[in-house]
Amino acid sequence: TAFDCTGPKPPNAAAPAREVDIDLRRLIQVTDAFLPVLRRQPRARLAHVGSGLGYVPLAVIAAYPAVKEAIHSSTIALRRQMRGSSVQVIRLIPPAVETGLHRSQARRPPGAMTPDVFVAAMVAGLDRGQDDITVGLARVPPAGFGRRPQTSAIVIGAAIG
Repeated sequence: TAFDCTGPKPPNAAAPAREVDIDLRRLIQVTDAFLPVLRRQPRARLAHVGSGLGYVPLAVIAAYPAVKEAIHSSTIALRRQMRGSSVQVIRLIPPAVETGLHRSQARRPPGAMTPDVFVAAMVAGLDRGQDDITVGLARVPPAGFGRRPQTSAIVIGAAIG
């Protein structure tokens, strides 16, 4: 969602607010609704979907990467809270995937995966019991970005526990 602060008019805050509402607030609400049920199970999984863009500020869609970073952080925090419970909290970090989301673009997003390849990689990560499933280009931070999705949980863990 665009949030352009460069024009002569003030930016419209409704678009990024909608992004936060749909992608983050709704995720929190669904998690809140399902956790009591999941915690009663002998073994359960809860997966949150972030994005490789959660690690890359992208000016043309500034709200989306910010929300995805919030999802990454809140998922790590939830995982720490659920430690010792029957619930495994999974953070899924996909790259661009060729979907209808990109149908208006003139060309395929760089490094985009087909849905079949993405799903196969995701299922393989689930089968291995991974907490963080980072697929495709989402595993490689761009030049200038030192954080890797695989290490952020370790850095946070070291800082608070």
